[in-house]
Amino acid sequence: RRSRVLSYDEMKRDIGKVCQRIVAHCGIEITEAEIEECLPLFDVTYMKENNEKFAPRSVEWVDRSDGFTFIRKGRSGDSRSAFRTDGCEALMTAMLENSFPEGHPRYLQQILGVTSPSESS
Repeated sequence: RRSRVLSYDEMKRDIGKVCQRIVAHCGIEITEAEIEECLPLFDVTYMKENNEKFAPRSVEWVDRSDGFTFIRKGRSGDSRSAFRTDGCEALMTAMLENSFPEGHPRYLQQILGVTSPSESS
């Protein structure tokens, strides 16, 4: 089964186009008008106003009065201020290893400047 790689920057630039690509990739039958109707629901402002719909349900969040919200600022690159560099690298490594257990596709190696685990051993 093929995967579809999306970037947050790409979604910020044109969420409608990204949604159309996701719908096509998944083989979902939905009209462009129906996609357009959904777009406001993907806006960070809507998500913040309706945080209870987007917060994880598998764990209970404790309000520590530190201003934390599950939905962050909605700015590209904001993860750099929210996570330490080693945390971002560990997350990326885990995500790639779980997504591509047989090794990273060549296009992804070029984009990320990485090699497949099987090639580096």
